[in-house]
Amino acid sequence: MGSFDSEVEGWIMKSSVVMAGVVVLIVGFAIAGYGLATPGKQTNTSTTTATVAAVRNTNRVVAANGFWAMGAANLSQGQTVTGTVSVSNFSAAKGHVFLYVLNESSFIGWGACVPCSATNYLNKSLPTAGTYSFTWTTPASGSYYFVLDDNYYSAAAPATFVANAAGATTFTTTQTNPNSTLDYGGVAVAVLGAVILGVGLVAGSPDKKQPPT
Repeated sequence: MGSFDSEVEGWIMKSSVVMAGVVVLIVGFAIAGYGLATPGKQTNTSTTTATVAAVRNTNRVVAANGFWAMGAANLSQGQTVTGTVSVSNFSAAKGHVFLYVLNESSFIGWGACVPCSATNYLNKSLPTAGTYSFTWTTPASGSYYFVLDDNYYSAAAPATFVANAAGATTFTTTQTNPNSTLDYGGVAVAVLGAVILGVGLVAGSPDKKQPPT
């Protein structure tokens, strides 16, 4: 009976080792499989600055005692506008030529009552050289008008106007990376399970005692 009991205990131990190896192996595969199914994601954000024309018209002869209102520029808050305005025949003796920047409501009120005053975001008189360069930042998103006012200038004014707006554009990209921690961890656990299983399978049972002859 002692020999039989020892043999049974050996088989039980062997089966337990094999079962433990199988369980660890399955757990390893499960971890690796979950890692493959749930890759890591990394979001990258980059910002670029593009410069575009704020208005289309660039050349025009402004009539004496008249004005030139460039088309509406739709700008976003915080955009920086740089530009240059010049009058080729400018003479301070003939009066002043003003450059205004108005939002839409101010422009409508100003246009209906020329040369009534209005709220100007930029109000500059051309210097004696007849050329003025400016840099202006948009206080709020909306439509803005650049106006060359010749109402106080007693001659036609051949004018050139250039304005560019710089704006930031944000690009977002998502990069998918392998879930290395789970992938490698699962493989390691699976290898350990395979080793345990192998040990259990190759382990021999206790030698049977031979009866006396």
